[in-house]
Amino acid sequence: MSSPGRDWRMKFFDCNASFGTPMVPPLRYSNNAQELLKEMDYYGISEALVYHARQRDDSPVVGNSILLDEIEGIDRLHGTLAILPTQTGELGTAKSFMDLMRGKNIRALRAFPAEHKYSMSKTALGDIYDLMTEWKIPLFVNIGESSGVSGWHLIEKILSDVPDLTLIVTEHGSWGAGSFLQAIGRKTREFVPGYLKI
Repeated sequence: MSSPGRDWRMKFFDCNASFGTPMVPPLRYSNNAQELLKEMDYYGISEALVYHARQRDDSPVVGNSILLDEIEGIDRLHGTLAILPTQTGELGTAKSFMDLMRGKNIRALRAFPAEHKYSMSKTALGDIYDLMTEWKIPLFVNIGESSGVSGWHLIEKILSDVPDLTLIVTEHGSWGAGSFLQAIGRKTREFVPGYLKI
């Protein structure tokens, strides 16, 4: 039974959307936040967790700033910030970075270690990992990234170092992921709190 005036259509939330011109543009992409909103409307997507191509292809400092400017005041787009080790000083301290997240309603973080040349180790990112696990902030990592090790070996390394991290692995395809996750779970002797986006 339907209620008058109530919209009962299913709402979709895309957790891995991007906009901005990538260095190697795909056949179709959204150049800015407004173009992304048009694409979302076409496909019936209500809201999205987004990043900007410049966060990956330029630098987290430049890309994060562009992302925050582009999504300011757009309630349907929820930003993700790109990380760097705090030892570089480029993003401030872990606490000041998390304060920025709270102030701008950022819901997740992204790592691009291959592009920005840093280690995903606990030594390099320990203060950020500590706050992420304490505040339950998810980290997105593309399976194609590398940081001394790559692919599922990188995912295993991250989860071995930080087993309580909510890690969302993207761009991995639909075949073989289960066996890798089972092996990682056995190694850490508990269920790995990770998510796969297919």
